[in-house]
Amino acid sequence: METSQRTKYTFELQVRNLAAELWGEVDHSINYPH
Repeated sequence: METSQRTKYTFELQVRNLAAELWGEVDHSINYPH
């Protein structure tokens, strides 16, 4: 695997994890209002 491809894959993985984490926060605040 080329370095550029590996970097791109790692970057996409990090973005997905971040998006999932943010969505979890939003989803939680919507479903469980304070």
